[in-house]
Amino acid sequence: LAEVAAGGLTWLHFNLTDVRACEWLSKGGVLSAAEAGFLLATDRRISLDRLGQAITGVLADLHHDFDLDPESVGVIRFVAEASLMVSGRRHPLQAVDRLRREVLAGAAFGSPIALLAHLLDHLAETFETLINDLGNQVDAIEDRILAGRLHQEGAGLGQARRLMSRVRRHLNAERRELSNIMAKLPDWCGEADVAEFQRAVGRLDSFGRDLDLLYERGRFLQEEIASRQGEVTNRNLYVLSIVTTIFLPMTLIVGLSGL
Repeated sequence: LAEVAAGGLTWLHFNLTDVRACEWLSKGGVLSAAEAGFLLATDRRISLDRLGQAITGVLADLHHDFDLDPESVGVIRFVAEASLMVSGRRHPLQAVDRLRREVLAGAAFGSPIALLAHLLDHLAETFETLINDLGNQVDAIEDRILAGRLHQEGAGLGQARRLMSRVRRHLNAERRELSNIMAKLPDWCGEADVAEFQRAVGRLDSFGRDLDLLYERGRFLQEEIASRQGEVTNRNLYVLSIVTTIFLPMTLIVGLSGL
């Protein structure tokens, strides 16, 4: 799939499960052998780096059919040069698809770094929606815990924290890599585009901090569940010990009399 953004920038976006697309890229029509090898690689480690005068990157994005499943986190791979950006994915993704539809509708970007900044904005919106959904879920669980309804809340909270942990791992890696690449941007990145890119990085970073706080809140709630369940267990053991103490003499007498 090829998308052309006006203003001297060409964006080519591929479905990397398509054998024909992979063959075309591997022939080196628009990318060097090293760049094509990076784009076609299958590792999912989040990264951003320089390859000569190009920027190479792997960013996390949510699957288009994301349904709060921790496994529904995919990656977009890209290579950005002075007037060309080539990207690919192996599963339909939310943020990059919104950017693709925006370009189809006529949006124009002057450079790959400006296009990347807009992609980061869409990623931030995607993660913002997810964090809000998780926050609402944690709010509901907290209300039920405070009302004393602990039944199955531990399982629901554990599932939410598992998803938060998975997304947080990817988002924190993105924040770290984006911060590092700021010092290694190539010469073709203009000052205005760099400022826009830095703004987008800051926005994504703020949602990363929100997710960190929500994750810690979930941990505290799990500790609250464990504490309350411990209180219930101790209270039951106390009642049991009293009952045992009351019936112990009768049991002893019956035992001694042989009845």
